[in-house]
Amino acid sequence: LALEERDLYFQGMVKIAHKEYPMGLMKNWENGLEEGGVPSRGEWCLLESKTPRNTNMYALGWKDRKVKTIISNAVTTLPGYPGKRKQHKKVEKDGIYEIVTYHKKIPRPAMIELFFCCFGAIDVHDTTTKVTWHL
Repeated sequence: LALEERDLYFQGMVKIAHKEYPMGLMKNWENGLEEGGVPSRGEWCLLESKTPRNTNMYALGWKDRKVKTIISNAVTTLPGYPGKRKQHKKVEKDGIYEIVTYHKKIPRPAMIELFFCCFGAIDVHDTTTKVTWHL
């Protein structure tokens, strides 16, 4: 709510249950206990609620190799561009094996696309702040 009072937006990863985050529902979705069965790679579950100031707040679970859960009051809930994952396959051609590289497209919502395009910058910042200067 403090961010909302300053008209700031937020996106963050939720790794463990937090007081207001519907982690139980996300776990049920991940385990196939909700409608539709166990989610396939690229599927997502989006929940929406309102803050006391009537701002949209989203809880999102997205299935990649593992389910990623984030909370956000920013971005659109529409689908984003698919993520590309580099894949390798061993192929036999005329008795000779070779490795073929291709890209697998994984559907994802725009919220995940934005989050992970900038997420690496956090790690870079963390690394650079750990530098000790010896003068």
